[in-house]
Amino acid sequence: MKKKIVTDKPWTHPELKEGETLLINVRNSEDWENNLPSFIKSVRRGNVAYTTGGKEVVPNMKPLFGVLKANKKPKNYTIEATCGDWFENVAQRAKDIATRGSEINLYDAFAVEFKFNDIKCIVNKDTNLEWLHRDYVNGMTMDWKVVGPACIENYTPEVQTELDNRIKAHDELIAAQTIAWRAKEAEEQRRFEEKIKGIVMEYSDEKGWDEWKLKNSDGYGTMIFQYAEGWAKLMQKKFAEKNIENPDVTCMVAHAENCGKDLDYLGITGFMYGAAVSILSQCWKHGEALRKWHNKEWGHEGDGVVNPAIFVVNTDKK
Repeated sequence: MKKKIVTDKPWTHPELKEGETLLINVRNSEDWENNLPSFIKSVRRGNVAYTTGGKEVVPNMKPLFGVLKANKKPKNYTIEATCGDWFENVAQRAKDIATRGSEINLYDAFAVEFKFNDIKCIVNKDTNLEWLHRDYVNGMTMDWKVVGPACIENYTPEVQTELDNRIKAHDELIAAQTIAWRAKEAEEQRRFEEKIKGIVMEYSDEKGWDEWKLKNSDGYGTMIFQYAEGWAKLMQKKFAEKNIENPDVTCMVAHAENCGKDLDYLGITGFMYGAAVSILSQCWKHGEALRKWHNKEWGHEGDGVVNPAIFVVNTDKK
C-alpha cells in the first residue's frame, strides 16, 4: 500500500503559474489548441506531466494549462428615477419589467435596478416591494448602499438590534440639536430686540399696515410681518446714527442687506423675504427707496416688487 501524502497546504503543480488552471495531462497527438471548449480562453502546454501526487513523471504525456473565461453574470437592466417620482411607483415599474424579462426567458435571474437617493435598489420578479421599501428607508440609517432583490420578512436579531440602536441614537441627536438650536434662536432674538428697543416704526400708511397684518394673522403671515417690522426698525436706527433723514437707494445699498441678516434666526424663505419688501414698500416711510434697491439687486428698474421666489400669492393689502 502506498503511503498517503498528508499536507496542511493545498497542493500545487510545479509548473502551475498564478492565474492558470491545470486542466489535464494530454498526449502530444491531441489537438486542444485548435479545438478549445467554449469555457477556455487559452491553453499552454507544460514540459513534464506528473501524477496527481506531483511526485512521479507520466511518460509520453504533457500537462495542459488553460485559462478559464470569466463567468460573467449578465448586467441588471437599469431604469432612471426622475424628479418627483415616488419610490413605490419606480419599484413597481422595475418589477413589471423584471417579470416580463423573466417571462421571455432572457435569463434566469433577470433583475432591474434603479437608484433612489443614492441607494441602489435591485428588483426581480420575486421581490417583495413592501419589504424593499422598508429596506430602502432603513438603508439610510444603516448606510446600506444596495437593497434587494431577495428581501426577507424579518431581519436577523443582530441587524434588528443595530437598527434599533441607530434609530435611538439618531433621535437623541436630533432632540439635542433641536434644544441647542432653539436656545441659539432665543439668544439671537433677545440680542436683536435689545438693538431695536425703544424704536418706533415710521409708517407711510399705518392703517394699511394694520389691516394687512390682520388679514395675515396666521403663523406664516405673522412671521413675515415680524421680519418686516424688525428690519425696518433696525434700518431706522442705522439712518438715525448717520443723521440720514431721507435715505435713497445708495443708503439702502449700505444698510438694508446687513440689517436683514440680523433677522436670520427667523429662518424666512425667499418668498417671505419678497413679501416683506412688498409690505414695507407700501406701508413704511422709506419703503420706496427700499423697493428700488431691492429691484435693482434683482436687475429690475421698473414698478412693482421682484419676488426672488417662484411662488405666486396675493400680496395685495386691499
